[in-house]
Amino acid sequence: MTRHMFLSLLFLFVAALPAFSQPRTVEGRGEEYHRAFSLEFWHTADHAKALQEQTTLPHKLNMDIAGQHVEEMERSLENARLDHVMMHKTYSDLEKEGIQENHNLILQTHLKATEAVKALRGELKKKSIDLAVVKELAGTIYENTTKAAAEHKKAMVKLGLE
Repeated sequence: MTRHMFLSLLFLFVAALPAFSQPRTVEGRGEEYHRAFSLEFWHTADHAKALQEQTTLPHKLNMDIAGQHVEEMERSLENARLDHVMMHKTYSDLEKEGIQENHNLILQTHLKATEAVKALRGELKKKSIDLAVVKELAGTIYENTTKAAAEHKKAMVKLGLE
């Protein structure tokens, strides 16, 4: 790498630092957080489904790929949690009341999915993993994240955002 190229990359990185340190804000009704929130659940569900399907292959589970799926699920569920916090800053008391049932179900399913991901992480750390347990946990994650996404869609309809 030439010195000029290195300095250019360094400048771009330093120039981008303030953007990364900016606090997250919400404008309007937080539509961007609603979209991201839903996508995080679907992203998690996709990784759970892929991992579940890997357990049915006729060869040993690829631990590197399984670990990547778990990392992505952890990251997406954490991002969903952060997006959820930001969305709630946009709700009026009346809106909060109108979607309380949806909100509670989303929180429950998010918690179940998060707990299943933690259990999955633990299972993958074992010397001898049980593929049936991996498959079951991945199924639990898939089921709960798709429920959360569907429930969020219902809440968006109630809020007039869908």
